Amino acid sequence: MVYDPVGQRILMFGGYDGNYKNDVWQLSLGASPAWTLLSTQGTPPSPRHWVAGAFDPVGNRFILIGAIRAAPPSTTSGR
Repeated sequence: MVYDPVGQRILMFGGYDGNYKNDVWQLSLGASPAWTLLSTQGTPPSPRHWVAGAFDPVGNRFILIGAIRAAPPSTTSGR
């Protein structure tokens, strides 16, 4: 997640619902905070986890830095 001070919002990449996601969500920080799924420009990165990111206020963009390409979670019992 990153904070966008210009847009007064929090941006989040990814998610997990049994499968890793490559969604981008925003949480508006106004009077009635709400999550909204955003459309991205260009080709989005593949689903991944352990993502780091930064917000570039000059370019008004969310930059992903590093990550591990998503693989199905381990189903090994006893862990």
